[in-house]
Amino acid sequence: MKRPYTDKQGQYLAFIYYYGKIHGSPPSESEMQQYFHVSPPSVHQMILTLETHGLIERTAYSGACEYRFRGDVNKDYGRM
Repeated sequence: MKRPYTDKQGQYLAFIYYYGKIHGSPPSESEMQQYFHVSPPSVHQMILTLETHGLIERTAYSGACEYRFRGDVNKDYGRM
């Protein structure tokens, strides 16, 4: 069965998921930038891509974002 996301998108999804499990809140874009060693626009574009593909929902609040997984993505990472 084909996944609805690429390997790189899966890495970002896993990071967001597990970061939230460990820290109790989602990572900031700057934390993702540091982890993946990429530029700020690269992280932002990936977040927009994940949202556009319906893999996450983004809710902005006081300078940060909350991410919610949609569909089978949450099931994929819930099993790990």
